[in-house]
Amino acid sequence: MISAQRQKWTVDRIIDALERRNLDPFDELARLAQYAESEKIRVQCLKELAEYLVSKKRQIEVEDDIKEAISVLKETMQAVLESTKQPY
Repeated sequence: MISAQRQKWTVDRIIDALERRNLDPFDELARLAQYAESEKIRVQCLKELAEYLVSKKRQIEVEDDIKEAISVLKETMQAVLESTKQPY
């Protein structure tokens, strides 16, 4: 049986765990998107990142026109990469 303390993951506890491991989920998603061999994985990573940058009212339906969606997501990702000015 899992202890009650272990089940209680607060935001602070999650942030502490990520910091101890020197992990940034946004950075990891950006790297995965950049180097993913699968177009499906790349699109999903960029889509997840874009949700934090673009209003959810303006969601893109990737299934309808994947090329247009990839183009928009690439532009969004480029803006993220340029704004952080971290080499990938």
